[in-house]
Amino acid sequence: MSGSQEKRVAELEQDRRPAPIVLYVWRDRPGETTEQAIARRFPDGVPAGARLVICSWRFAGEGEKPVA
Repeated sequence: MSGSQEKRVAELEQDRRPAPIVLYVWRDRPGETTEQAIARRFPDGVPAGARLVICSWRFAGEGEKPVA
């Protein structure tokens, strides 16, 4: 296969790559770590090729400290 054919095949393979699945995981318990939230949501493991977005509410005592 010539160099231009290899390049074309590589471009076609890139075009057919599936888009990643985006999954949102909520940390919705006070003091829960990211790892605990993921384990709670996916007890059998995270699906292959998934991209996780971790979200959480701010609980009392968490977050940024007020500026003096």
